[in-house]
Amino acid sequence: MLHAVYFNKKIDDKWVTRYKNKYVETDSYKIDKQRDKPAFIPAVEGTSGGVLSGFIFNMLRFGRVNENFSNTSIFEHWGKYYTAAENSMPQEIDINTLQTIGTWDSILDSWNRSFTSQPKAGS
Repeated sequence: MLHAVYFNKKIDDKWVTRYKNKYVETDSYKIDKQRDKPAFIPAVEGTSGGVLSGFIFNMLRFGRVNENFSNTSIFEHWGKYYTAAENSMPQEIDINTLQTIGTWDSILDSWNRSFTSQPKAGS
């Protein structure tokens, strides 16, 4: 989930703050929302047989082993804002409305790997 706090200075020099939050609408989120319940089998912890079963069932049902999250960090690139997590492609968002615009791969077809969600600024 994204959280945003907006600060605006009015003409009379008073500050107005506004808070907004919204889920990043990844493909996995849309599947869960459509079904009105979680669809992916958790495949992170448990017995080795349980984790393996979760991987297999998720791959058969959805074509990937884990649910896509995009909620770890936000970065700006060429005037556009993206959310990122290590397990999926970044999602472009509108920074004012927090609406999800689309995945990075739908914007640039040449990149097909996930990003790090702890980027460092170059010096």
